[in-house]
Amino acid sequence: MPLGTAIHNIEITLGKGGQLVRAAGAVAKLIAKEGKSATLKLPSGEVRLISKNCSATVGQVGNVGANQKSLGRAGSKRWLGKRPVVRGVVMNPVDHPHGRGEGRAPIGRKKPTTPWGYPALGRRSRKRNKYIDNLIVRHRITWSRASTIIPTMIGHTIAVHNGKDHLPIYITDRMVGHKLGEFKEKKKTEVYALGRHISLSADKARRVIDQIRGRSYEETLMILELMPYRACYPIFKLVYSAATNAAYNMGSGEANLVISKAEVNEGTTVKKLKPRARGRSYAIKRTTCHITIVVKDISLDEYEYEEMYSLKNPRWKKATMVYPDVLGTTQSHHSLWFAHPKNYSEGLQEDQKIRDFIKNYVQKNMRISSGAEGIARIEIQKRIDLIQVVIFMGFPKLLIESRPRGIEELQMNLQKEFHYVNRKLNIAITRITKPYRNPNILAEFIAGQLKNRVSFRKAMKKAIELTEQADTKGIQVQISGRIDGKEIARVEWIREGRVPLQTIRAKIDYCSYTVRTIYGVLGIKIWIFIDKEEE
Repeated sequence: MPLGTAIHNIEITLGKGGQLVRAAGAVAKLIAKEGKSATLKLPSGEVRLISKNCSATVGQVGNVGANQKSLGRAGSKRWLGKRPVVRGVVMNPVDHPHGRGEGRAPIGRKKPTTPWGYPALGRRSRKRNKYIDNLIVRHRITWSRASTIIPTMIGHTIAVHNGKDHLPIYITDRMVGHKLGEFKEKKKTEVYALGRHISLSADKARRVIDQIRGRSYEETLMILELMPYRACYPIFKLVYSAATNAAYNMGSGEANLVISKAEVNEGTTVKKLKPRARGRSYAIKRTTCHITIVVKDISLDEYEYEEMYSLKNPRWKKATMVYPDVLGTTQSHHSLWFAHPKNYSEGLQEDQKIRDFIKNYVQKNMRISSGAEGIARIEIQKRIDLIQVVIFMGFPKLLIESRPRGIEELQMNLQKEFHYVNRKLNIAITRITKPYRNPNILAEFIAGQLKNRVSFRKAMKKAIELTEQADTKGIQVQISGRIDGKEIARVEWIREGRVPLQTIRAKIDYCSYTVRTIYGVLGIKIWIFIDKEEE
């Protein structure tokens, strides 16, 4: 299982079944593997070790919007078969530990006890010094407004409760020594639109709402126009209404709006009469729902310091919130397009075929027959009438000098292969200034050395030398298989510099490459740590 995989329903003890991350919408991440244990980050922020032999389910628990569903009345839960969690008080505290006391107090005694005199409330039943406590690497962190900011908190975003909501505060060096409660939201950044008693089932509305939650305003409109569900039209009107409210009340532009919150609650059931023949009719029930759409202007995410705002020094007047780097922001997507959910798999297959076709063409028509294409990555952008393919190569001259019209031939062959009639195909080649900073090109170099019977250790050291010339901060190379034709397969690796695999903000390029030799198949893995400021 690769690092960064989202999992749930995790075992703690082997063979006991899933015990962790089982709530609706919950998800944990695999952040490291070492020895016989794996490191997981749980939804609460706790980091703990789990045995590699324990099982888990890949993905996120379904029913993500379960906590956003409001039943509205106490009877709604009983209709679903759920009994009340709380219990009513009784008259005599002797008969019941939660018996009524003087002045209609909820608990009559100082400490509620059982009929045998043992404590009945507040007693901790969990064992102290339990053996699994040693597996917790970092406990979950909770913050209050009275917490003091220390230097180790710089660069992190902390959710601070202001008495009503949790506010995300990005910690900068100017805030060290102050309290978290001294920072508040500067401007109103959210505007909502509410649709009540919409003639639509709540489940059908949630099917559409789940697709737009967290997306930008322009992307949301495009999704709603292309989805084939009847619920898209009323939701489209609500999203448009919320954006209009944001433009009127805050002067926000459409490019800065994001769907920050979207809720669907069940409404009243309307009874109607449907006419039948001979003047008769029969009653039918129509379910309704209430939909709330909240849009947020991300350009207004600023926070100010209450007491420091009155100081004369202008640089202490405010602290601007900057979203920190999280998993996914250090790498960009190689396919940029949107498709209907039914056609999504076809689009992925088409992208893979295009990449394979380009790599095969480049390998056949290179000026030198080294077997290395020198392709770092291939980005594909699709529109309604245009497919833009950008090839990032380390050595484009080797292809251009051998075939001056190679790009035109490649474009014509692609159009014939995939029968692009109504869509225009455009191919562009971009040169990489430092090709040996890319793990794909470096893996192809090592593969060529191994095919030519060069010692694997010499090939790895030569690759590290080339990487050091490209100004990288660290590299790790791993080769596995029947190395040098030995009968027993093994793994050999070498590392130079820093390769912080557990740091989410670190930009690490990774590549996995397979090379076929006369004595078997070898696997090559490369991790390169690059300073983001140089990108």
